[in-house]
Amino acid sequence: MNYCSQCAQPLTVESVAGRERPVCKACGHIVFRNPVPVAVVIATLKEKILLVHRANAPLQGYWAPPAGYIEIDETLEEGAAREVQEETGYQVAIDKLLQVHSRPNTGIIFVIYQGRIIGGQPRRDEIETLDMGLFAPDQLPQQDPPIDSPEIDRWFFEVMADLLAQFEKGLDT
Repeated sequence: MNYCSQCAQPLTVESVAGRERPVCKACGHIVFRNPVPVAVVIATLKEKILLVHRANAPLQGYWAPPAGYIEIDETLEEGAAREVQEETGYQVAIDKLLQVHSRPNTGIIFVIYQGRIIGGQPRRDEIETLDMGLFAPDQLPQQDPPIDSPEIDRWFFEVMADLLAQFEKGLDT
């Protein structure tokens, strides 16, 4: 960020509260780089997990549980359910929080929920989803980890691989 979002004047870097931060000399606005929450839903139906073949980064071309950014006018749980419905057409009930994952300099926090499909009509979102499916634990897609990919892809893959391994083992994910 080179210009102030409040007054469009150039930003300078200064020490604020013990950290180097962009600051606007004209209006005093301080830019804080805060991570954005991303909801991930481990949604199941009859002991199968719902996965989407991702059309967009991160992990473009990989199978993963539905996931997406939370909007400012919704709770984490509402956003999690909305993302599943947008990407797959399924309605889900969010049952519980499973995990929270963070990593410096990625810009996001993964908030992972367990849910179950309670309705809706399956249909993939043509913008976000290449394909979708319900998979039994012994039928999960085998995927090689991204190697020459951005850090966010490698981290997202690690988190998703761990979640899917838990599902495959039949643990209470």
